[in-house]
Amino acid sequence: MHIVLDARWIFEEISGIGEYTRQLLRQLPALAPEDRFSVIFAEEHLRERTVQETGLERFPNVTTVMLPAGLFSPKSQLLLPQMLRRLHADVFHSPNYMIPLAAFPAHKRGRTACVATIHDMIPFLFPDHAPKSRKTRMFPLYKKLMRMIAARTDAIITVSDASRRDIIECLNIAENEQDKVVRIYNGVSARDTGSRPAAPTAPIAKQKSRHFTALYVGRCDPYKNLDTLIRAIGLVETEPEWKGLLELKIAGTPDPRYPEAVELVRQCGFEYCIKWTGYLHDAELAQLYTAADFLVQPSRYEGFGLQVLEAMQAGLPVIAARGGALPEVCGSAALMVEAGHAEELRDAIITLMCDPAKADRLRKAGYENVKRFNWRKSAEETLAVYRQMM
Repeated sequence: MHIVLDARWIFEEISGIGEYTRQLLRQLPALAPEDRFSVIFAEEHLRERTVQETGLERFPNVTTVMLPAGLFSPKSQLLLPQMLRRLHADVFHSPNYMIPLAAFPAHKRGRTACVATIHDMIPFLFPDHAPKSRKTRMFPLYKKLMRMIAARTDAIITVSDASRRDIIECLNIAENEQDKVVRIYNGVSARDTGSRPAAPTAPIAKQKSRHFTALYVGRCDPYKNLDTLIRAIGLVETEPEWKGLLELKIAGTPDPRYPEAVELVRQCGFEYCIKWTGYLHDAELAQLYTAADFLVQPSRYEGFGLQVLEAMQAGLPVIAARGGALPEVCGSAALMVEAGHAEELRDAIITLMCDPAKADRLRKAGYENVKRFNWRKSAEETLAVYRQMM
């Protein structure tokens, strides 16, 4: 079997989809040494970096190919079908929704089977999710495109039961075709996070003299509810007994399209306790997980929520909103709050700061929870989808 994987979703800065793609590249060639893999890149420096990061050079069954065209460009739509024919591909897998439409007829199996991973349906569910994104500005076209993609794929992989339900509903998947939408959980990276200090056990009165670091990992799109988290930190700061004892580190760079969070911090005068780190490479993010006391994920919706598992893997207690797949992924290993409720989020933050025993129980529950998610298992189940196409 000859599998072609589109690695152009790995950008200069690694997103959740980029990490998903990297992990498939790390796992699949070793699981299927009898199969051939062609991996598509658009830029030489990203190809070189990814080959080094994933160890692809170790596998004789892997070839990298260059397609100098953007994922959404007309050039890609023209050249990628030609490439698939030239490679005599058995399976094409896009790690995100975009596929070469001309290569795959609607509701009809062609020479090459088409697999696409759709991580979530957030643009359908929350029209204001990211008002300045192309998906929102061109939503009628995006909606039509997604339904065309659904009609042309032989299998759709998604990363949670919540996303699977939403894909079936939003894309009008007929009942007799719903089996082609397959849920395969993401794994969690075994980052080198070092050793964490033991959970503090001092009495509450002494515990309040300790400084705490809350961590947020993610983008600034409005649906991420970063403004709610900032307001919750502000509410903690208004409590005299906790003033000056908490800081929030936001892993990432402010998005100029959405300056509201930065402006809110400035208006409230919280620059001293709320800071952006800028983009972090793997080792830097691992260190930040190690240094923090807990992670907060306030999003209105997540198709999966990889950062909550990374935090649990690193030994962090987690506070998460009940949005999309977050309850499914967190299980009973997190403090869950209603999305958009700053007061409830404040209370959860204070609970973790003043109750070290509860924080330690969540830490231990998190370690157990991440055992449910494994990148090797994800790759095995993905490979099984490919084989069903033959």
